[in-house]
Formats: sequence, structure tokens, C-alpha cells
Amino acid sequence: MALSYFARAEESEKTPEQLQQLIEMMADTPIPITPRPTLRIHKVERRIGQEQVGALLARYNEGASAKTVAAEFEVSISSVTRLVQKHGGRMRGKPLDDVTVARAAALYATGLSVQHVARELSIPKTSLLRAMKEAEVPLRAPKH
Repeated sequence: MALSYFARAEESEKTPEQLQQLIEMMADTPIPITPRPTLRIHKVERRIGQEQVGALLARYNEGASAKTVAAEFEVSISSVTRLVQKHGGRMRGKPLDDVTVARAAALYATGLSVQHVARELSIPKTSLLRAMKEAEVPLRAPKH
């Protein structure tokens, strides 16, 4: 348990005069003030500037991943995705691998709907449908 200032003063066996001298001596000593950290601009567009935003978008549109672009421009991945979407771009997802598409096709062939297969494999329905079309999996006509 921490002792109060006065309890510690009593234990130090200093006389009240000595303590008073110490207090006066400390009063003349300037207390160092640590500088405040520089303010951080939170809006990424203001922080990196419009020119850098254009370069960031161009880099993403060239095919670099959001993670790579974020590292190159020293921003977060969510900042990259937000900028891409704000400026009318579409985020690219990771393409489904052949094994997943084959498994989805097998489940679909058993009679499950695309929605049920997507739910079973924890994949967005639209991503699964796109991958199945690209793999030329024969699709049934939708039931209305």
C-alpha cells in the first residue's frame, strides 16, 4: 500500500525545516513539460491529399490488393475500401478456388438451390453464382 506524502516524510526522519527547504528548492526547479503529440487528421483524403488519393485509386484499379495499397500509402485497409467505394469503384473479392466451385456444383447437382449451397459453404450467393457461371456449371431455371 502506498504511503501518503506526509507518512513518508515522517519515516524519512527529516526535520520540518529540512522538509521546508526541500519544498522551496523544488519550487524553483522548473517542471519539464512534455510536448503534446501532433494532431492527426482523421479524414484520409485530407491527410494524404487528392493527388495521393488519385494514385491510390489507380494502384487499386491496376490490380493491387486493398492490403497492398494500404501498406504502400500508409493507410488502413478500411480507408482504401472506403475511398474506392466513394469514388465509384467496386471492391474485388477473392475469386473462389476450383475446389470450392466443384464442391458447390456437387451440392447444387443434389437438388439444393444456389442460396442453400451458398449458405452451406458460407459464401455470398452472388459470388457463388458468378463463379458457377464462369465455371460453366449448368444452372436450373429459377422457380417462381
